[in-house]
Amino acid sequence: MFFSCSIFVYFFSLFVVGNYVISFLASRGRDLQAFVTTSLIQLLSRITKLAWFDDDRFRDIVKEAMTFLTQVF
Repeated sequence: MFFSCSIFVYFFSLFVVGNYVISFLASRGRDLQAFVTTSLIQLLSRITKLAWFDDDRFRDIVKEAMTFLTQVF
């Protein structure tokens, strides 16, 4: 029971942090310096890589990235 609960908390926290990074980039991405933007994208990529096969919600990153890029450009 504890093991499954801790896995749920782990993936939920990854999901929350990933969504926060996406929303942060969407709202303040143009005002950030290049190294900050690069670091946030690397963080988002690592989160997605860790959880890609374990939770299907992380596979929506492609759709979210396309939406983000169409809004920016």
